[in-house]
Order: sequence, then C-alpha cells, then structure tokens
Amino acid sequence: MNNKTKSRKIIKSKFEILPFFTAIFISGLVFSQLFSTDLSYFFFFPAIVALAGSFIKTNRTVIAISLISASFFTGLFYGNLRIRPEVDPVELQLLHESKGQLNGILNGEFKMLKTGSISFYLRKCKLFTASQSIYIPGRVYCKVKTTNHLPEPEQNYLLNGAFKFDPTNKRPSFTASNLTHVPGRNELSLLGGKMQRRLRDGLNMVLPTRHAAVVTGFLLGDTSFINFKDRQLFRETGVSHLLAVSGQHIMLLSLIIAALLHWLKIPPVSRTILTTVFLVLYAFTTTGSASVLRALLMFLVTAIIFHIESFPSPVRPLSLSALILLVYNPSYIVNAAFVLSFTAVSGIILLRPMIEYYLVRMRLPRVISRYMSVTFAANISVMPMAAHFFSSLSIIAFLVNPLITWLFAIILPLGFAVGTVSALSPEYGLFLAPGLSISLDGLFSILEHAAAIPGGYIYTGNISGFLTALIYISLL
Repeated sequence: MNNKTKSRKIIKSKFEILPFFTAIFISGLVFSQLFSTDLSYFFFFPAIVALAGSFIKTNRTVIAISLISASFFTGLFYGNLRIRPEVDPVELQLLHESKGQLNGILNGEFKMLKTGSISFYLRKCKLFTASQSIYIPGRVYCKVKTTNHLPEPEQNYLLNGAFKFDPTNKRPSFTASNLTHVPGRNELSLLGGKMQRRLRDGLNMVLPTRHAAVVTGFLLGDTSFINFKDRQLFRETGVSHLLAVSGQHIMLLSLIIAALLHWLKIPPVSRTILTTVFLVLYAFTTTGSASVLRALLMFLVTAIIFHIESFPSPVRPLSLSALILLVYNPSYIVNAAFVLSFTAVSGIILLRPMIEYYLVRMRLPRVISRYMSVTFAANISVMPMAAHFFSSLSIIAFLVNPLITWLFAIILPLGFAVGTVSALSPEYGLFLAPGLSISLDGLFSILEHAAAIPGGYIYTGNISGFLTALIYISLL
C-alpha cells in the first residue's frame, strides 16, 4: 500500500495590477477636468518618470508609489489631452442671449434643483434662432424651469428659451421654460441601419403599436417610440435597464448561439469566433450606447482570456473593457450609461458571493440563491449612483427584477424570431406574434401591479458625489 501523501498545490490570489491601474487612471481622468487644457504635456513627463520608477527593483513601497503616480499622471495627461472643449468661443459669443429653440439628445443624468427646476446636459445640439439652424458642438448645460415629466436618457428633446455662453469656463448653457420630447429615430448605426429598419418594420407589421415599440426598445435600445406612460412605468419599477442593450442581452444571445453551434458540433474556438461575429453585427444594429459596447468588449475579452489563461479573473475583463473604452473616448467618464453599466457588473462580481452565502444559509436552494443574489447585487450596487444621477430610487426593483428576468429571457429571443420571420414573411410572423404579445401582457401586468405598491418609488433629492463615494466605500 502506498502511504505517500499526495502533494497539494495551493494557488494564492495575486495582486491584480490591471484593475488597480484602471481605477487610478480613471481618477486621473476625473481630476484632469479641473485643469486648463494646455497643461497636458506638463503631466506627461511625471507619468514617464513614475512609470520608469515602477520597474526599478527596490522595496515594494517605492514600486507601489511609482505605480500609483504613473497611473494617476497618465490619466491626467490623457484626459487633459483628449477631453477638450469642442466649442469656438468667438462664434458662440455671438450667440449669447439668443432666443429660440434647442434640440438635442439627453446625455444621461439630470438634477433636481431646490427651486423646482431640473438641470441636465444635451449633446448633438442644434440651435434654431432667427430663421437659422446652428450646430452647437460638445455638451450644452440646460436648465428647465417647469416640466410635466422627467427626461429620459438617450432621448431627443426640444427646449424653448435663451442660449447663453460664459467665456470664463467655455460652457454653453440654455435656460428654458418648458421641455418637449421629440419622438423618432435617434443615433441609429449606419452600418446596421438597413437590418434595423427591416427588423423594426417586421415587428410593426404583426404586433400592436405598444408592443412593437417596447420590443424595439428591448432588441435595439431604440426607445424613441415608447409612449411616456410606459417609460415612466419602467422607470418607477426599476427595470429601465431592459431598454438599454447591455450585458443581459449579450449574455442571452451568446448562450443561445453557443448552444445552437454546440448542437451543430462546431469546435469551441470556432464557436467563439462565430458567436463574436454575430454579436458584433448585432451591436451595429443597436443605438451603440456605452452599455452595449461594454458588454461586447467584456464578451470578447473574457472569451480570449478563457482560451489563453488557466485561472481567469472576473475583474480583469471588466477593468480591461473600461480601459479600452476610456482610451477610445475619455468623455465616457461622465456618461451615465457607462458609469451605471460598469457599476452594476462590479457589484455582481464583488457582492454576489456574499449575498449568495447568506441566502444559502437561509435554506434556499443553490439555484434560487444564485439567481436572487445576482439581481440583488446589481440593484444594491447601482442604487447610490442612480440616486446621484436621477435624484430618485426604485425600492420596488428588488421585488420586480427577480420576477421579470426569466420573462425577459423568453421575450428577447422570441422578439428576434418574430422580427426576423416577419421581415421575411409577415404571414408566418403572425403565427409567432400571439405568443410574444401574451408574454408582453404578462410583463406589463407585473409592472403595473408593482407600481401600485405605495412607497415603491421615492425621490431622494440631490445626493452629492462625495456622499455617493462614501456609500460605495462602506459597501466595499
């Protein structure tokens, strides 16, 4: 009998340099907006010196300080270099105090002011004044005195008021008396425009107007045709994330495609390549928001890491995706969709194991515990940031999200099937449409009953960024 003791290999978790660098780099991007734009090369040399110092083999404290300094000064340099005011002060000064209309797309967040007004930023703006249409580059700070409804991210709005330009901080602003939603197509991808139109037309031919508008929002992220009542319903019940193409969409589609390719006996690497091609084509048919880019990048990075690494870290794909997107467009750092998307995924990675542990201890089955812990972790993680961005919280989201996630997993593939079949042959699409309509009616029924619960949706007022940061520190 062999009494030799088997050796056990103990794998210890190592310090993750990439997430650490990305976090400090983001801090540098944020602070870069406090400095004049002509100081970029002033931050370049400290970044190079600090980066070189991190490679010198001294004690760990010096290396850590050098790495922190290199990450921070790199963010300062890149943010100061790329996040530049896109306005011509001379031209905008001529438009100061001009009265007219401003048309643009809501950048993301809005603030409730003590006076009862709301403030927000619009991008891709056009100013209509004195029978002229003038394009305003960059973002325009808007303040609306009275409004009957709260604005929605990525929607097109028309304001009536006065345009102002402050040359001291180079920020154009617009003070309006009212706010009007402009329905219609917004920011559609040119490459996927034809595919998108065929899919939308197919849904419109076989579904009622309300159902077609919501399914178009689910599939493509285009919510411009959803009526105000339904948008408010999604907001109050905390499921507006379903209308933004994100990781949930990419995950469901990748699982369906991978299962089909596995059934066809396609090898693993080929499966990954074919799935990636399909997801990229799908991303081109959407509105191209930061959330879908994040989800697509995370899939690509995760697929690569799983094929080349033995022990992949879940934080590494997330941090690498954030770094790539911020290098591509540093202004994403102030985009609500970008921030909320990464916050939700970070919460799932960091909070889910702890929540699942306690749910299992409450004698819940492992499958249910894992399912509930994912939705709870995502909701807990985005609540402080949502309150900061939108001055409101949906408490009922903790109840609604677990109930409708499984239903959404049915609606999404069924919506693709109905839209695709109807685009090719409306007659055959009519056979599938009733099943999709029944699922949507069930979804609306759950949301309407949840919205009727008292205290499910509350206004928090303006929560400062400092307080929001303290809340996240306590969560960590």
